[in-house]
Amino acid sequence: MRILKHRSINSFPSVDEIKDEATKTFGKDLADVLIKALRNIYDDEIALQNADRVDSLPTASAELRGRMFLVDGTGGAADILHICRYSGAAYEFKTVTVS
Repeated sequence: MRILKHRSINSFPSVDEIKDEATKTFGKDLADVLIKALRNIYDDEIALQNADRVDSLPTASAELRGRMFLVDGTGGAADILHICRYSGAAYEFKTVTVS
């Protein structure tokens, strides 16, 4: 298990002292984009940590819905991440693309 070492970001530098409204708006928008991106990265990291490492996928079922499985690559092949989901007709595994 990997432990994340991070500190909480409570606030970005204040843009309230900036006199130019366009620059102030840009600063606030940029801070919002960065905060959202960091939250998404954190959420993705947590989800990936919770993936079960397996040699092959189990049978998709209601009990496994929402669970992720990392199929270990062999012989130089890349690992493949899958998530179990309900397609509307049956349970299935879909490949999750990580880039």
